[in-house]
Amino acid sequence: MPASDGASGAGDQGADPASLEAAAASVETIWRLVHERKLDELLRYVPDAVLEAADELRPMSEASTPLTFQDVVIQAHDIRGFTLDSFAARHLHHSPPTAGSTRRLSAIRTAPDRAVLRYAVAAEGGERSVLQFGMECREMLTPAYRSACIESVWQLSSVTGEADGAAMSDESGEPATRPHRSLPPEAVVQAQLSALLVEDMGAVFSFASPANQVVTGPLERFSQLLRLPMYRPLLRHRQATSYRRAMLGADSYNEIVKIRSDNTGMPQAVEAIYLWEVKRQGPSAGSFANCWMTDSVSLVTAKALN
Repeated sequence: MPASDGASGAGDQGADPASLEAAAASVETIWRLVHERKLDELLRYVPDAVLEAADELRPMSEASTPLTFQDVVIQAHDIRGFTLDSFAARHLHHSPPTAGSTRRLSAIRTAPDRAVLRYAVAAEGGERSVLQFGMECREMLTPAYRSACIESVWQLSSVTGEADGAAMSDESGEPATRPHRSLPPEAVVQAQLSALLVEDMGAVFSFASPANQVVTGPLERFSQLLRLPMYRPLLRHRQATSYRRAMLGADSYNEIVKIRSDNTGMPQAVEAIYLWEVKRQGPSAGSFANCWMTDSVSLVTAKALN
């Protein structure tokens, strides 16, 4: 479907502006702007209420400067009713894929004024993900000669992502236990949590970055470190919940994880908050170049549960 160059976000002018075809045309235009790095032009696809909220959340020192799409990405976590997750931040802002590297998988209407479109994304560094666009059709007043008219426009309500299913498995179809370029950073954290659950120390260690392995290795020493009181709750934990995910830059990702565990060496269970710092490795990492790997895991806070 051809992308629209219209400034309103309504989609292909030849289609019913409230149609699923028009919603798809709007997303195609969003992708074109991303490929061309015209990111601030994406603001016309963001609802006014979201723009106002993002503007209010900015630091006072930036209040006099024009709002940018980067501002929306940074503040999205704190805006109710609007979602741009870490996958969206990475692929729409920090590391946009090149033209021709996105492919629409599906487009469905979920309500008369709502649609969901899914896209496969192949990032230049090798990452494979799926992005889901939630679109909402709104009626807006637009200027017209000697008057104003009401126009139907498709705008973003959410953009969320997930790892490509094929990227999550090795050649035998088993869950990945070693880093590779197609794994996003979110999947690296989940792979380590899965390995910690079953005390697969080798798999946990394999996702540690080369710099991390120099400090914590070899594997025998790494295994001993994980049994220290600070990290022991991670092993055979009862529950792991991702609390917050954030892109800090094109090659830097943080995730806060809440752990509930009975493996404490004490009568009480604990609730512990850990911070994962994950980096995309550079050329010096050799065969692990462009792989997302964990630089550090640190305990933020912990409390005993009754």
